[in-house]
Amino acid sequence: MLRPTTIALTLSLVFGSTVESFAQEKPAQKTAPRVDAQPVKGTFVIGGKSYSLTHAVAYEAKVFDDYMINVLASSEPIAVDKLKNALRDGKGSDDKFITFQPQVKLTFKKTGEIRFCNSNADGHSFSVSGGDLAGELVTNDGHVIGDASYKSEEGSKRPASFDVKFDLELIAAMLTPDDKPKKNKSKLSGDGKPESDSGPAGPKKGKVTADSFNAFDLPIPDDATAIERKMNVEHVYFKSPSDVKVVTEFLVKQFDAQGWSKEGKDLDGKKAMILKRKKGSSSLTIFVKPGESGSSVTMITKGLSWEDRKPVSDKKSSPKPEKNE
Repeated sequence: MLRPTTIALTLSLVFGSTVESFAQEKPAQKTAPRVDAQPVKGTFVIGGKSYSLTHAVAYEAKVFDDYMINVLASSEPIAVDKLKNALRDGKGSDDKFITFQPQVKLTFKKTGEIRFCNSNADGHSFSVSGGDLAGELVTNDGHVIGDASYKSEEGSKRPASFDVKFDLELIAAMLTPDDKPKKNKSKLSGDGKPESDSGPAGPKKGKVTADSFNAFDLPIPDDATAIERKMNVEHVYFKSPSDVKVVTEFLVKQFDAQGWSKEGKDLDGKKAMILKRKKGSSSLTIFVKPGESGSSVTMITKGLSWEDRKPVSDKKSSPKPEKNE
C-alpha cells in the first residue's frame, strides 16, 4: 500500500503540485466592472483647481429626440457597464447615468459639429454652447477621433476651461423598438406586381459638377497594395508598407500640389490621422491608420467624378513616400 507521502509525491510528479498546494490555492478575486476607458489626453480647470482628463468613453445617446454622440472625459475611471445599463434602461437616453466624479461631457452631432458641453467637479459646474466652445469629431468604422476646447471670458467670476483630444471606440446606440427601422410589407403596384422593398436609403452621393475632381486622380503611393475604388459608396482604400507618419506626410504634400484646401485642422489621434480636404464641389475625409505591417488608408469622398479611366494595370503615378532614415 502506498503511504500518504508517496501519494503526494506521485501527484507532484504527474500534476506539478501536491494535493496540499491545491487545497491552499485561493480562487481569483473578481474585480468590479469598472472599465478604464479609452485613450484621451486633456486638462480641465474649474473652481480654481486643475484636473487631468485621463479616462474617456464615447457613445451614441438620444438627445432631444435625436441620436447624437457624447464623449465623457474624466480624471477618474468611468463605469462603462453602468453607463450601458443606463442607456438600455433609458431607451437610448443617458439621463439615468449619474456620476459626481470630475468630468467634461461633450455632445456632438453625428456630422461632427459640437453642440454643447456640461462639466462639473467638486461642487462646481458649468454648461456652455456656441461662443467660445470649439470642437470637432470624425467617425469611421465604430471609431471616433476628435478634440474640443473652451475658455471662459477674461474677468469671469467663475473662470473655467478645458482642452481635450480623444481617440475612442464608439458604443453604438441602444435603439428602442420605436427607433428601429421598420420593414415595409410587400405592396402590389398598379400592374399587380409586388413592389420591391429597397430598405434604408444608402449614403447620399455628392453632386457631380464640371469642376468635380476625378477619383482616379487621387494620390496613391507607388508602394500601395490592395487598392479598391468603390463607386457605390464613393470610397477609396489601399494599404502601404510605410508607417502612418510617412504616408500622411506624402498625402499632405500631394493634396497641396493638387490644389486641395484644408478643411478644419488635421486630427492626430493615438491610433490614426484624419485629414479633411476640399476642392471646388469635391470633398474628402481621409483616415490613415496602422495596419498589420505598415498602414491602411480610407478616403471617404463626396462630389467626385467616377468616370472610368482607370490606369492600365492600376499603376500609380504618384511618387513613393520618402521614408525617414
